[in-house]
Amino acid sequence: CRSGSQERQYFFQLILKLKLKCFSVQHNGLFVLSKIAGLLDYIGGYAIEEIQFYSTVAEDKGYLGATDYPKKSGEADGLGMRLFQRAHLQHKLAAFAKAAGVRIQWAHKLQSLEQDHDSVSATFSNGLREKFSFVVGCDGLHSQTRSCIFGEQPAQYSGLTMARDINRPIH
Repeated sequence: CRSGSQERQYFFQLILKLKLKCFSVQHNGLFVLSKIAGLLDYIGGYAIEEIQFYSTVAEDKGYLGATDYPKKSGEADGLGMRLFQRAHLQHKLAAFAKAAGVRIQWAHKLQSLEQDHDSVSATFSNGLREKFSFVVGCDGLHSQTRSCIFGEQPAQYSGLTMARDINRPIH
């Protein structure tokens, strides 16, 4: 049995050893996910209670400070911030959607979107064109979804941070 500190250290050693790709989901993202009943409990993740800041400048001592904002945010609204292993989260989201009867289009490159009063038509580079009640674009920094909606615009920093410390698993 490990203490919280030992568990946290072990978890990050495991991430580094296995080179797992992890990322944090901020309050605003968790808020959106919480609107789907049962989803947050299903996907789990690790509650982030503290963010630590380090300098990479040689003349600095390294550690700059920390904030417990994620913990306080979580206590205030039950959401806070969570850390996820990318492949695990993708699997959990896809399984949850499939159980709800949602059809997911994998390996399709979006070319264009066209919205009318009650649906969205998506055209893909393979020539497929389909209508949906809504489209969710999870295609990262160079988002084709964003380009289809807003045109070609450079990506701008959103103010999100990367967390480096966790304390407890969420079951």
